[in-house]
Amino acid sequence: MDYGKILRRAFHITLRYKALWLFGFILTLLGSGGNFGQSFRYSFSGGPSTPGALPSPEMATGVIIAVIALGLLLGLLAVVLNLVCHAALIGMVNEIEEDEKTSIRGGFKIGLARTVTLFLIRLVIGIPAFAVTLFLILLGLSPLLLLLVDNTAAKVIGVGLAVGLLLPVLGVIILGALVLSVAWEFIDRSCVIERRGVLDSIKGGFGYIRRNLARVGLAWLLMFAVGIGWGLVMLPLVLLLILLVAGPALVTYLATNALGPTLLVAMPLGLIAVLVLAFVGGLMVVFRSSFWTLTYLELKSLSPASAPAVTNP
Repeated sequence: MDYGKILRRAFHITLRYKALWLFGFILTLLGSGGNFGQSFRYSFSGGPSTPGALPSPEMATGVIIAVIALGLLLGLLAVVLNLVCHAALIGMVNEIEEDEKTSIRGGFKIGLARTVTLFLIRLVIGIPAFAVTLFLILLGLSPLLLLLVDNTAAKVIGVGLAVGLLLPVLGVIILGALVLSVAWEFIDRSCVIERRGVLDSIKGGFGYIRRNLARVGLAWLLMFAVGIGWGLVMLPLVLLLILLVAGPALVTYLATNALGPTLLVAMPLGLIAVLVLAFVGGLMVVFRSSFWTLTYLELKSLSPASAPAVTNP
């Protein structure tokens, strides 16, 4: 594999096809939690004549339920939008490689078509992975049960065993997370590009890795190095934006000695800074997604003919 060619092509796609930028921008925002500083403030009053009175239990319960429901709804929307944009980037780069053209509308069409399958894949892999992780953590902490014994030596042994077990357990968890992070790249592309179902996508993704372990490992190391370089490039920009926000805000506070005017200055500047970082970060998201899609397509061209794609989730 010519990794240099793949990097250059991913860079070219990122700069030339601006339709990809929207999806990278959205994914960057969602990676930051999907919202910025949203908060909910509620005040209650029993009526005009009793300001500051405590809310009734029924009102408090209703508000709590409404906030929880709204939070769950926003969380679900964020998950769906994340999957739509993620699938859109994969499909759009594949379109570019096939036809040298793509569009935002086409990206949303691709994303919406594969969202359910991608979500089911995450459930199929994520639930067992979470269960195994929880089991390993509990296993590592199990010697702490000796703290319940009324014996100093037993307690010391329990703490020592727990520390000794947790270190390899954490190592296994980190290694497993690393393997899954790479596997996702191929599983998702098997789903979106080849339009496979849930189990076929998982099987196909791991199959690509198994047959091309050295190539995939080198690709991951390359992207790891690119990520470090990107972080070094972003650091001056982040510091500059912090200064551009904190400077005027500090001057305003020193001039007025009031929090209100300071927030009026800091909040719009902070929003602009966040949007700038999201845009720049979105370009990196596009580049990274393009790199893995091009890597997948290259490995696909080197692999034997695959079985017919399965479109059912």
